[in-house]
Amino acid sequence: MLHHLLIDALVLILASLAIVALFTRLRVSPIVGYLIAGIVVGPHVLNLVEASEGSRFLGELGIAALMFVIGFDFSWPRIVAA
Repeated sequence: MLHHLLIDALVLILASLAIVALFTRLRVSPIVGYLIAGIVVGPHVLNLVEASEGSRFLGELGIAALMFVIGFDFSWPRIVAA
């Protein structure tokens, strides 16, 4: 179980690095790159990461990290103005 989780995490990290680097070069938000990387390597497109409890955990961890990164995009004056 742990072996598969580590391999899945490595696949997701490498795919994220590659796709985010490409999106950064194309001047597209890295957040979109992370979402596309998860979709591409997931069980519905390339099936590099199978649907399991481990991949669900990685997905939940990724969403928490994504929300953390999105929080950096907003400034306090922008939040107060809204």
